[in-house]
Amino acid sequence: MIGATFITACSVPDKLPIEYGKLESGNYTNDYFGFTITVPESLSTQHDLIDDEGTMLLLECTESNGILGIAAEQIPPQYRSDTGKDISEDTMQLIEADSYAEGYNVSFPAEIYKYIIDDIEFYVLEFDMTFDDYHIQGKQYATIIGDYDLIVSLMWKSEESLPILDSILDTLAFN
Repeated sequence: MIGATFITACSVPDKLPIEYGKLESGNYTNDYFGFTITVPESLSTQHDLIDDEGTMLLLECTESNGILGIAAEQIPPQYRSDTGKDISEDTMQLIEADSYAEGYNVSFPAEIYKYIIDDIEFYVLEFDMTFDDYHIQGKQYATIIGDYDLIVSLMWKSEESLPILDSILDTLAFN
């Protein structure tokens, strides 16, 4: 349910506007977006999925109480954001609207802030979601590369998961 707010995965269509990338021996490489990331082989991973609205799930890594997902979405020029900050602000509005409709509580513990990875400017949205019987925290890193919004999402149920997810994020490198 929560992942659907950010990344909803379905089947892959016959032809994609870009290639997905490769996952080999715990290393995911995406030549189109120019990045690599290392994933512990012990984690459950999937990639090469697309949702009904055209969001491509490039990579998803799941550990017991957390998830790291990387997704890309091609946005038509008339709707394209100017910066990753615009993407994060739009996501904040979507989460707030969804929380009212679905009946969960959401808060944003920090202002959207800039985070640089290898000269790529990301904007980070932090959030807390409380449901009847559990609590989820998360961070969404957003940037624009070419005609695509590139989103890296971390979500976790327990604080023990955050260092694992952060250690994976620390391996993200752009060339």
